[in-house]
Amino acid sequence: MYYVGIDLGGTKILAGVVTEEGKIIEKKMVLTHRERPWEEIGNDIIKCIKEVVKTAGLDISGIKGIGVGIPGPLNKKRDSILLVPNLGWRNIPFKDFLYSKT
Repeated sequence: MYYVGIDLGGTKILAGVVTEEGKIIEKKMVLTHRERPWEEIGNDIIKCIKEVVKTAGLDISGIKGIGVGIPGPLNKKRDSILLVPNLGWRNIPFKDFLYSKT
């Protein structure tokens, strides 16, 4: 099984495909361009996920899980982001967005 990890920062988005043992088999980086709406940045994250999986020679169906590191608190149900100060995000339904696009 493989996993995808995303690191969302104010300047860049990092994506990586890792094995169950944590070995990175593929990675990708794109600029965040943080002045854009969250949906555009979210679409870049989705694009990164799909590209890094494809470059790794995998299909998205072979990905067991996707983890996203976001610099801000989540609500108690962990289905939305309460605040990301460096991006200006507030109350973003990111989990549903991510699931609907992958």
